[in-house]
Amino acid sequence: MPYEQFDSKKEILAIMNANILSKDGNGFIHNQTILIEKGIITAIDTVIDIPNKATIIDDSKKFLIPGLIDAHVHLFQSQNDLLLYIAMV
Repeated sequence: MPYEQFDSKKEILAIMNANILSKDGNGFIHNQTILIEKGIITAIDTVIDIPNKATIIDDSKKFLIPGLIDAHVHLFQSQNDLLLYIAMV
């Protein structure tokens, strides 16, 4: 892989002091630590044992929300539906 230095799946990341969106989406849970190992979230809590080799990111005064996608679309309503998706990229 020519861009191995950008492969976050090899790292352990600890995002600390994050304000994360609650499951119901009605508010934020403050001062959480999120542990990500090999690209997978393995723990979310206020206190987590962080491995020594982890990269620590201080997320104080910031907010963390899940990736947002458009998972509900109506295709073939017009001739240009798919063309519009290409144009947005």
